Amino acid sequence: VEKGKEESVVIVFDDGYKSILPAAEVMNQYGIAGNIALITGQVDKLGYLSLADVKMLQNQYGWNIINHSREHKNATTYYLNKLRDLEYDVLDGTKYLHDNRINSAPNWYVYPHGATNDDIKSVVGKYYRFARVTRTADETYPFDDPLEIKAFSVKNNTPPEKVLSVVEDAMAANTIQFITFHRIEQNSLLDEKDGYQIDDFERVVAGIAGLGAKVRTVSELDEINGV
Repeated sequence: VEKGKEESVVIVFDDGYKSILPAAEVMNQYGIAGNIALITGQVDKLGYLSLADVKMLQNQYGWNIINHSREHKNATTYYLNKLRDLEYDVLDGTKYLHDNRINSAPNWYVYPHGATNDDIKSVVGKYYRFARVTRTADETYPFDDPLEIKAFSVKNNTPPEKVLSVVEDAMAANTIQFITFHRIEQNSLLDEKDGYQIDDFERVVAGIAGLGAKVRTVSELDEINGV
């Protein structure tokens, strides 16, 4: 298969919330591995994954852990004219992943809040080959801009059928589709802002498996494409 001409679905959970653990269990039942864009400064804090959780997902379930910065600031505003501080933030995240042996996606970065511009890309590009935003648009491989990779962002009320239609389109085009989740909610009686319903998530995963889509981690994507 020509590089970049085999469809791949990449599922990323931004921020590293504790509530994604039930979703990880669902994916594991289908033999599917995901990726966590980890805010390293939030690990072990209330509502977030513990370091033990992160290591379990990486070492037992085969997930990738991606640097999502330490501070999770919108770099286009917070680090305006302070690019050295941005660099420290990025490198703090890198160091945490490296020191804790969870740097399983060393080529990848996910921008906090999906925010970037040319100045930010110039900093991130010193240390990472690829970086993902949250803007929903079609993506191809080779990427149009490796430091501004697009994704389909799943909102709390996104129907599973919509997610699956995006996957089907990627399969038909033999291209790469990133899908982004955040929190997962198990109790449908709670306000929907608390996360994507676990029942809907199960329908998404079952549907992806039923379609026969190839779900990759970003490191698997790199390996397939000779990176």
